[in-house]
Amino acid sequence: MATKKTAKKATKPARKNRVNQFDPRKYYDHLVVDEDRKVVAHIRVKPSGLLWSPTKGKGWLGVSMEELAAFMKEKGRKQSK
Repeated sequence: MATKKTAKKATKPARKNRVNQFDPRKYYDHLVVDEDRKVVAHIRVKPSGLLWSPTKGKGWLGVSMEELAAFMKEKGRKQSK
């Protein structure tokens, strides 16, 4: 006599309040413009660091948040909001 195997259904993890929502962004892009309002560079802010690329650049130059914080403490000037 053949034995029957019962297959368990794979259950999906429950998602709370995830209907019609967007995932948060992984980075934010900003443009750097000169006094003539021409774009001269792009800055990308990520949780892990800061990236910079000149206009029409082929790549990005990056610095970690720790290196940026150390630079700003050493070279930064007090600014008003």
